[in-house]
Amino acid sequence: MRSSNTVHDFSPLRVPTFYAPDSVTIDDAYIGIAYFVAIVFGGIHCIVWSFQFPSLLERLAWRISVGSMCGVPIFLAAYRTLYLPHVHTHVEGHH
Repeated sequence: MRSSNTVHDFSPLRVPTFYAPDSVTIDDAYIGIAYFVAIVFGGIHCIVWSFQFPSLLERLAWRISVGSMCGVPIFLAAYRTLYLPHVHTHVEGHH
C-alpha cells in the first residue's frame, strides 16, 4: 500500500479535498428557475399564515421563516437582475 503526504496526489477516481474548478458558468435560465421554485416553495408555506399556532412564539418563528423563504430569493433575483449587469458594464467598459 502506497502512502503519500504530497498535496498533488491526484487519482482519476479521487477529487482533491479543497478542489474548486477554475470557472463555473450556470445558465441564467437555470438560476431563474431556481429562484422561481424557491419563491413558490415559500409561497406554499404562506398558506398557513393565518392559522392558529400553539403559541405566539411559534407563530412568530413560522412567519419569520416564511418571510425569509420568500424574501431571500426575491432579493437575490432583484440583485442579480438589477445590480449585477450594472457592475459588469462598469468593469468591462471601465466607466
